[in-house]
Amino acid sequence: MGFPTNNTYNTATGLSVPLKPAVGTPGLIYDVSEGNEIVTMIATTAIPFGAFIFMSSDGFCSVPAVTGNVTAPNAAQRGIAISDHNKYSGNGYDIGDAVRVLRRGRIWVLTDAAANILYSSTLFVRFAAGAGGAVLGAFRTDADTATASSPPVAMQVFHGGGVGQCVVDLS
Repeated sequence: MGFPTNNTYNTATGLSVPLKPAVGTPGLIYDVSEGNEIVTMIATTAIPFGAFIFMSSDGFCSVPAVTGNVTAPNAAQRGIAISDHNKYSGNGYDIGDAVRVLRRGRIWVLTDAAANILYSSTLFVRFAAGAGGAVLGAFRTDADTATASSPPVAMQVFHGGGVGQCVVDLS
């Protein structure tokens, strides 16, 4: 029996499963370790899963709106939105939602559509819409001081799999 042409395999129970499942999706925690630090904040903007977020000291969070939100020196002010498949949209958090945020650990992140992020890439985070993308909080590899800034060195690429695939290690 050969492989089906639609890239799915039908099991004996009638369940159809993909032959090539996605490696990771934005907001999916990469591995479980004792070092993972997860907090919960309240969204003041719509936040896509896997987006870089800025956290205020009063318990609220948002996607970055200015370069200072990305370059904040305090590690407690930044993190990545963890995916939650109980959310109605299936793509992210709405204003007022309780957002699960990874502050330390490894996670699949949201990237600009054309971003080819490799292991050695320097990361930049979009804080304004512009050439190459409009999703705030998305990661990319090129500097454009008008729309993206580089986060502190405590954030590095752990796994870069090409276009749309990137795991970031927050330490």
